[in-house]
Amino acid sequence: MQQAKRTPHYRALPDIRGLQSLSDLPILDKAALEASRCHSAGICAAGRASGEVLRSGATSSQPRYIVYSQTDWSNMIREAVPLFYSLGLRAATS
Repeated sequence: MQQAKRTPHYRALPDIRGLQSLSDLPILDKAALEASRCHSAGICAAGRASGEVLRSGATSSQPRYIVYSQTDWSNMIREAVPLFYSLGLRAATS
């Protein structure tokens, strides 16, 4: 909580004094995430990401940025490669 309270987004939220006040916190929704730029310190409580920033338009025409830490990115690759092999995908031989 202390690290999160260093950011403008989380600092503006009500203080939590116990389990009873957890319901006072708003849900972090898609609109709040999209309102914060990926490199903004406004919502990011940790240091700069050490991995990848992916840009996606998804189903909208608005760009969406997704930041992955190096650890998250490595874990996704480690888990995806066996899945691709099990589906029959192989490395190119050209």
